[in-house]
Amino acid sequence: MRLHPAALLSSLLLVGSLAHAAPIVFTSTSYTTFALADAGNASDGPFSQAGDASLLPLSSSASALGDDGDTASAVAFADTLFLTATSEANAVASTAASTAIATFTGSFNALPGLLNLSLAFDALIDSLGGGLAGNQLAVTLEVGGITLFSDLLSSSALIDQSFLLASGGAGLFDLTLIGTAEAAAPGDYAFSLASVNASLDAVAVPEPGSVALLLAGMFGLGLMRRRLGRAGVQAASVVPTGI
Repeated sequence: MRLHPAALLSSLLLVGSLAHAAPIVFTSTSYTTFALADAGNASDGPFSQAGDASLLPLSSSASALGDDGDTASAVAFADTLFLTATSEANAVASTAASTAIATFTGSFNALPGLLNLSLAFDALIDSLGGGLAGNQLAVTLEVGGITLFSDLLSSSALIDQSFLLASGGAGLFDLTLIGTAEAAAPGDYAFSLASVNASLDAVAVPEPGSVALLLAGMFGLGLMRRRLGRAGVQAASVVPTGI
């Protein structure tokens, strides 16, 4: 039986309708936040927090004010799959620098089917003079020891990718967000702000019995259409004898 392309597309949509997407349930999670600020002859931190989902949200902050007016600050925040990092440095008479880091690591059990990764990364930097500001996001997704996705982002990005898993296995999802600001000379200013909002969904494979029933129905409809088509051709080929 040969299916018309339109019929094939409809069939694929019907099979897809039997599946459903659900957020990944992590078997274990860990979060960390880190903040450090240095300004002239003053420093604050490093401060850090670490914990699992039961301790959310986590945050760390540091703020330094030098005797000559140099300032620096850093704030890191983590809540579920949402991370932020903010750093600022303003050198008035000397130097200033700050660093903010937020991380998430989660383990999960992956089943055969589709695994969908969605990620929105927003990054903003501002600077004056020789100030340097930067944002970086490291993303890693692995299943069964195989890396499905790995990237290092430094500017705003939207990611929406799906991965077909022929077999399941132990999964690992890691996000590391870093914001830095450095003012190395008087008059320099730097500011960085970054956030990432991620989601990881699984699409279950339809039960084999459901797929078999659907395909059997499609095959039966195809045979019926073929027979009706032949009957129509035969009826049209009959020439009336009473004319």
